Amino acid sequence: MKKILLLSTLLLGLTACSSTEDELVATITNALLNGTWTKCEIDGTSTSFKVTMTLNNGTGTSDVLTYANTTCAGNGAAEPQESITYTLGADVTVDGSVAGITTATAADISFNAAPAELSVVAIQNLNTLYVGDNGTTTTRATVLGSTPFTLVTP
Repeated sequence: MKKILLLSTLLLGLTACSSTEDELVATITNALLNGTWTKCEIDGTSTSFKVTMTLNNGTGTSDVLTYANTTCAGNGAAEPQESITYTLGADVTVDGSVAGITTATAADISFNAAPAELSVVAIQNLNTLYVGDNGTTTTRATVLGSTPFTLVTP
């Protein structure tokens, strides 16, 4: 009887710990962002861009390939690589229109040493990265981009 009770308790514990819902990472750190992230962004009806970011503790690079299709397939034309620097801040509220996410982390992101865009970032399931869509150099983003990055290599 003790074995059945122990097994039932163990199974109940495993069931309580597993979840099929997307889990939002509460606190974004450089360690969670470190790695190579990629996405295919569609622009209009005939062009797409494969964006690959490699991030490492507040710095990184961004590589973009442009395609004459909407699937990032075939041979893309490479754009010049951009350098990235970023600083993470406090949690901020976003509008919840993307993946139901209402809390993100402030991120000041600069490309090629230009003035920093006041953006936000959120990570789901440790492998899906959403970046703010409407930030400027003077106004913090309040909306996450609807096309997330996927972690390729941590």
